[in-house]
Amino acid sequence: MAFKTFTGQHDIVRRLNHAILNGTLSHSYVFSGPEGIGKRTLADAFVSELVCTAPDENGKCGLCNACRMYRAKMPVDNIWLQPESAHISIDDIRKIQNDVLIKPLYSDRKVYVISEGDKMTPQAQNCLLKILEEPPGYTVLIILAVAVDSLLPTVMSRVINYHLDKYSKEDLLKILKQNSIEIDPNYLNTIYGYSGGIPGKALELVRSEEFTLFRKDMIKLILSINNANMNIVDTVNYFDDNKENIQTLFNILQLFYRDVPVVARSDYQNVINADKIKEVEEIGRDLTLRKTVRNIQCINETLVNIQRNANFRLAVENMLITLTEV
Repeated sequence: MAFKTFTGQHDIVRRLNHAILNGTLSHSYVFSGPEGIGKRTLADAFVSELVCTAPDENGKCGLCNACRMYRAKMPVDNIWLQPESAHISIDDIRKIQNDVLIKPLYSDRKVYVISEGDKMTPQAQNCLLKILEEPPGYTVLIILAVAVDSLLPTVMSRVINYHLDKYSKEDLLKILKQNSIEIDPNYLNTIYGYSGGIPGKALELVRSEEFTLFRKDMIKLILSINNANMNIVDTVNYFDDNKENIQTLFNILQLFYRDVPVVARSDYQNVINADKIKEVEEIGRDLTLRKTVRNIQCINETLVNIQRNANFRLAVENMLITLTEV
């Protein structure tokens, strides 16, 4: 089985592996999905398989010249286009257009990866069409994109799009271990819930002391609201001081409130803040289901208003007042 170094996305890996083994490769692919989902890691594993000149049923040989050069990160028969500015211009794509005419030196294939492909200008994409319409037989083009909406329909009609979905908890645990991270099972639930099953986000959170502090602060805030001893001025100042992290802070608030009814019905497998069960029970002590849902909606509406450029301090103050209402 190929792609030994890649964890997760089992259906996509199976399809790509099948295409390699059966000689049914497309000349162009799009790997799409949110930041941190593993598009580049998948592309790296795929390219390493594509350039190998002596693969077997286990995938790349790791010994041929093409494998050794790829492992040494030498851009021979594989070219990675990484944006150096806010956009990928037509001149960037023309470099590929000129290079694609040169046959591979050590491999049977020549592979091009366009990172952040959704940054291509319309002119660049139209230039790319010329490659997609009549590519040399040895060429494979891979476009990485967060969302395919920014890619022209004419481009999308000439590629195979694989959208990377969130990882299972088991696969996420494997990735954490591959990065030398040992994690308590309850905290794994927490990291999985907050990251949405996105490995890059999970790695960022598990290494973040700031995230740990934010959760501690939000627990204190909710309990102070419950106990009617919150200082509204100090709390508004706290959010103002951490304005750049407002989405993270609001997400923590929402997920603690979300866990209240989950814990109340003893559905512990679906608790996100599984390492803080006692705190969740304390938060939910005097909250009705209706009030809990209303609080979650209020936090979400406040975030939307802030994103629409509402007065920040006023929006947060109104939210806190609503959260304190019985």
